[in-house]
Amino acid sequence: MIAALRNRAAEQFVRTKNPITRALLFSLIMGNRTFMSYTDMQSFRMSGIIHLLALSGLHIGLISFGIVFLLKHFMRENTANLISSFAVIAYMTLGGMGPSLMRAGIMFVLYTFLRGIGRKPDFIDILLFSAFVLLLIDPLLVRNIGFVLSYVSTAAIVLFSGRVRDLMGLQGYYGSILAGTLAANIVTFPFLFYYFDGASVIAPLTNLLVIPLFGVVLGLVFLHFILSLFGIFIVEIAIDALWSGIGGFSDILTRPGFIYLRIDGFDWICLTVSLALIGGIFFIYPRIRYNALVNSIESAQ
Repeated sequence: MIAALRNRAAEQFVRTKNPITRALLFSLIMGNRTFMSYTDMQSFRMSGIIHLLALSGLHIGLISFGIVFLLKHFMRENTANLISSFAVIAYMTLGGMGPSLMRAGIMFVLYTFLRGIGRKPDFIDILLFSAFVLLLIDPLLVRNIGFVLSYVSTAAIVLFSGRVRDLMGLQGYYGSILAGTLAANIVTFPFLFYYFDGASVIAPLTNLLVIPLFGVVLGLVFLHFILSLFGIFIVEIAIDALWSGIGGFSDILTRPGFIYLRIDGFDWICLTVSLALIGGIFFIYPRIRYNALVNSIESAQ
């Protein structure tokens, strides 16, 4: 049934004549990057936004937030969350149920369920539960790079974004987004060096600038998919223009040779030491600052 649904969607996507829109339909809905151009793939990898093309929590978050935001004006929030949960499950099915997509989907459905019954969700508990479920289904996922990076980045956002915000004095909505982006990038950098021998040093900047626009593109891709069922293809022009803008911006940023840092021979020892240093910065340094502040107050008295 799932295979038939994906095949039916693929047949619908092929009807789209614009190559950019067709590539985005396959990539952002089905997780198939076959139709993406090599130039875009390399540019996005160098600028640190290649994860936009890998179905993950970002896509689940944007879709669920968009659905709830639209529906809560016409119905109760719990009802909007329920509809959004079914939409997320459908998206997971179309997207091929990859580890990152499954992690995000399970977390979102469980989070909305707990809120619906009046419980206060704990993100770490939900994160660990989703990992337990996925590893129970397939224990070999622990060796899957996408699985590891998905959980590392999510844990980094949950555990460290608040500390990054406090350390850097970030405030407001965009301050929180920047803090989460920085936390995820800082913690995943050692893993990128370990798995791929390199990482983009401008990834926090490009993510901060591109993700809001990407949310619009993702919404338009789904709108195009729905309208195309009725033979309407007018959204292709907007998708083409926005995606070309993102691609051009990424291409400009990747022209300097220093934006992608390569470290050969980054083994598990380097990975362990790097994570220990990051942990020390996030956990020990704030404690040192707190003690210094307490001592200065006591001295003043």
